[in-house]
Amino acid sequence: MTREHGNIVPVRSELRKPGFKQYISQRHIILVILVFLSVILGLALPMLREKFQYVLILAVPAAIIGILVLRNPFFGVCLFYIYEFARPDNFFPSLRPLRIAIIIQVGTLLAWMLQLIIQKKNVRWDKFSWAYLFFVAVMAAGVINAEIYGFALDYTQEMFSAFVIFTIAVNVTNSLKRIRILVNILLLIHLYFAIKGVITGGFVGGSLMGDENDFALALNVMIPFAFFFFLNAKSRIKKAFYLLLLVAFLLGVISSLSRGGWVGLVVVVLYCMIRSKQKLRSFAIVVMLSVVAVLFAPSEYWEEVESIKNTGEGTAQVRKDYWMAAVRMYIDHPVIGVGAANGSFRMPEYYQGRLQTATQWGRTFHGTLPQILAELGTLGMAAYLFMVYFAFKYLIAVGREYPGARTDYAPTLANAIVGAILGYFATSAFLSTAYYPQLWTLYTLTISLTFICRERFSQPTAESGDIESSQIKM
Repeated sequence: MTREHGNIVPVRSELRKPGFKQYISQRHIILVILVFLSVILGLALPMLREKFQYVLILAVPAAIIGILVLRNPFFGVCLFYIYEFARPDNFFPSLRPLRIAIIIQVGTLLAWMLQLIIQKKNVRWDKFSWAYLFFVAVMAAGVINAEIYGFALDYTQEMFSAFVIFTIAVNVTNSLKRIRILVNILLLIHLYFAIKGVITGGFVGGSLMGDENDFALALNVMIPFAFFFFLNAKSRIKKAFYLLLLVAFLLGVISSLSRGGWVGLVVVVLYCMIRSKQKLRSFAIVVMLSVVAVLFAPSEYWEEVESIKNTGEGTAQVRKDYWMAAVRMYIDHPVIGVGAANGSFRMPEYYQGRLQTATQWGRTFHGTLPQILAELGTLGMAAYLFMVYFAFKYLIAVGREYPGARTDYAPTLANAIVGAILGYFATSAFLSTAYYPQLWTLYTLTISLTFICRERFSQPTAESGDIESSQIKM
């Protein structure tokens, strides 16, 4: 009892004598246990073998990431593209035994399948998906015909994995916001490599951009996104960011000293100017980029650009010889080709040119279309061209067949993807890039955008594609 203003007021016993539970909750007990386990593991870690040390160190973050992927397969898709383009195991070889890429793919696939079962969703499937699957099937059939079947099998497995991620991404990337997240992830990764390339003179290392031509190809694919995102940005911070990307990508292409990179850069810039509705602002951007190029491009770069005209000398003539070798391979293996990634190993049999035949083992075709023709034959080329046709058809349809999309972000994405595909083909005209991830990633963005526009901005019609007929019920 206590006295308050002359009145006697009862006092609750738990306020006078706090109980044990009031100060130590279940959360505190868990924290103490975690701290205790951390101390024990920290003391035991140096006594374990190296691979077990990595397992223990990565166990907790891996568990957290696994939970996030199970809750949202789109998170797994983002992780896949981060790992696919950043390739951290090239810079940290100790990560290779962990097979992180495979773990991400399998985990994302399981999470997506679980989501389909629980939510009883239909699978988004399009004619493009059939063409893609047929392309992979041709690669698989070519394994039997391949001289070095191990390489053909490895590339087929990688392409099948890419197809699985493509299917998952198309189904879980169900909003323009999610597409933009994927694109921004790619932009940030390429910004890092662009800055590194400028500092190191076009050498960034790794298996994806180790060659200066591959480096220029990767940056040319990203330039249209930075360009159209800059024009579409509302805030000054976003405009400054995308302008930084443009300048960094331009300087990166210049640092590569790649002639194919120059060709792709010109194609990309011209396309962006033509497709932009803000002509004056686009012209100002191009003028600014031209000034940057003139100020920072070394004389060696312009000499490389000038050498493009010499079509009868040096590497240009050798490139033609490799293209003709591809044609000869196709004539001998017209249906499914010599097998994925086997063309370079068959080069001594088919090469005819100024160089010694015995030195041509392992040489590339210096062209994507010749590579597909030789390695995958008529069926592979047909599937490849069908995919190109569907992609351009769908992207052009955005804003035409879906009037509601004209006031949304969809046309900006469509223009950027078209520019990226054109930049890819222009740059890869002199490279063997049939199995590079850039084009297949652009196709993922294309089909995701197509389904979003169909579902958000139009009713199913025979002309624009019936939604129900393009879904597989589970």
